[in-house]
Amino acid sequence: MSDETADLAEWKRQAIEVLAAWDRVFTALGEPGPLGGSKAANALAEVERRSAENERLREALRIAHYEIPMCACRQGLSERCEFAAALDAASLSETGGEAE
Repeated sequence: MSDETADLAEWKRQAIEVLAAWDRVFTALGEPGPLGGSKAANALAEVERRSAENERLREALRIAHYEIPMCACRQGLSERCEFAAALDAASLSETGGEAE
């Protein structure tokens, strides 16, 4: 096999590996979008949709926490209430596990 043929075979092997990984991401997202549409564009749109939904839910959680008139954690009576703990967890997942 010539060097060029070997290089092309290696490129093809790597490309197939990368495409298989992207197929796993697409499947994990629930195979979003219309049949025949761009997998990359559909996956990106789904990630953006989920990110926006997560932000809306995080904001609703913040509002719920601050509307509790006698929240023990806001009064310093306990370390963290369930709302504050959920907000902490949401912040950590957003930053990849690192405190903001």
